[in-house]
Amino acid sequence: MSARGQGRVDLDVSRSQLEQVGLVHAAERLAELLDESVKGNEPAHHFLDRLLAAESSEREMRRIKTSLRLSGLPPGLTLGSFDFAFQRRSRRAGSKCWRPAPGSASTQQ
Repeated sequence: MSARGQGRVDLDVSRSQLEQVGLVHAAERLAELLDESVKGNEPAHHFLDRLLAAESSEREMRRIKTSLRLSGLPPGLTLGSFDFAFQRRSRRAGSKCWRPAPGSASTQQ
C-alpha cells in the first residue's frame, strides 16, 4: 500500500483482494473500520475481528432475508401475532401419531 496525501493509505489493493476472496461486505466497510481503529488506537487483531464480524453479520442478514423470501410466508407475520388460542385441540390429539418401528427395543418388551 502506498501513502497518499497526509497520512492517508490507498486501500484499493486491499479492497480488491477482499472482493477476490468473496468478502464483499468487508471490502465495503474497510475504510470506515480502519479509520475507527486508527482513531481508537486499537490493535490489529481487534480491527480484523471487527472487519470479519461485519462480514459475518451481513451474510447472516442476507441468509435470513433469502430464507424468508423463499419460504413463501406472507410478509409481516411473526410468532408474536399468531393466535395460539384459536384451535386449542388438534384433531389428532387422541390418536397415536408415533409408533415404534417393528423390532425396536420398545416393541420387544
